[in-house]
Amino acid sequence: MTIIPSLRILLVSIVCLALSSLGQSPLLIPLEFHNFGKTDAKWFHPGLAVLPDGSWLVTVQEVHGGDFFGNPHFTFSKDKGVSWTEPAEIEGLKAQPFQDTSYQIGVSDIRPFVSPHDGTAFVFGGTTVYSPKGNVAWQQGKKPVFPPQQAVYVTWRSETGWSPRKVLPLPDFEGNYRTSCTQIAFVENNEVLIPIYLEHGRTKFEGFDSPRYCAVVGRYRQVGETLEFISRSDFIDIPTGRGALEPSIIRLPDGNYALTIRAEDGRGYVCISPNGTTWLEKVAWHWEDGTPLTMSSTQQHWLRVGHKTYLVYTRDDGSNTKIFRFRAPLYMAEAIPSQGILLAKTEQVVLPRQQVDGKEVWYGNFHCTQLTDITGLIIDCTGGTRLYKVKAAVAVP
Repeated sequence: MTIIPSLRILLVSIVCLALSSLGQSPLLIPLEFHNFGKTDAKWFHPGLAVLPDGSWLVTVQEVHGGDFFGNPHFTFSKDKGVSWTEPAEIEGLKAQPFQDTSYQIGVSDIRPFVSPHDGTAFVFGGTTVYSPKGNVAWQQGKKPVFPPQQAVYVTWRSETGWSPRKVLPLPDFEGNYRTSCTQIAFVENNEVLIPIYLEHGRTKFEGFDSPRYCAVVGRYRQVGETLEFISRSDFIDIPTGRGALEPSIIRLPDGNYALTIRAEDGRGYVCISPNGTTWLEKVAWHWEDGTPLTMSSTQQHWLRVGHKTYLVYTRDDGSNTKIFRFRAPLYMAEAIPSQGILLAKTEQVVLPRQQVDGKEVWYGNFHCTQLTDITGLIIDCTGGTRLYKVKAAVAVP
């Protein structure tokens, strides 16, 4: 494999923060990966996972326009982001032609994870139909009848490489269901909890006919490189807009599970479960004084630093109202998930707003990864018309 040199940029002024008491914040160390040597690539929603040998696996896709993505790519780093292998396509996730037409069934919103059971890397995504112009969901006019969108995955092992594409099974369900930009939880007995959002009716969205979704958590058993369905949770519904979207799960220090959910009513939600199957009533994220956070159909993801749980998110902070879905700055704050509370005094900017040639840049969908029990990494990308960069921040005590 060809190794691409890159730069690792560290914060110049560092103040170490102890995390011994409630309300303190972790130290954030910024990294810049310089697009893995592909300086003209328009990478979007990157994800990172740590392999058993300590190498970093990053997955990315190029963005061609609004909700229009290229084939998933992967790259490895053996030196924590200093150098990278040449990005290459994940063969099993490449777009496939739909019958004898110009349409293709692609895979988008991918995220990588490594099983602690045996070191197998899993990459999850959801199928998406594209025409040469982009995502057909946002195109008017007569179209063929396409198969439902499905959650799919591939696996990687050092001795065998990438597997073919596999469908994440969800028995007794025939509509659209996806695992997009997700976080999952590996648990005991080789089991895996995987958040899914599935079609639960139809609605109008910005003039288009769209599925309306609810969230569930599927319980699966890992058998080698295959995931076998065990059961699924009860439905978690949000009766506004397109419903409950893109959920992410984490196991909390007390053994419970927390699920955070993207919504389209100006809020983000969290709910708690003792077992990943039975979920308590969802709560909108809010500050200690009860003031809810104003969001805009945006994802939230989890990170743990030591014994504390953090939420990474975007919100309306009063200065970013004109930025699409308030996607910058990217924030993190200590969370009390059981109460839906974020501690305002712990909030800090992970990645700030940026401009290129005087214009606000694009911001990609971010991902959070545990590096150790006390450190984690948040990865995102920013881009303008000529400049795209993949960036990350390491959170440490």
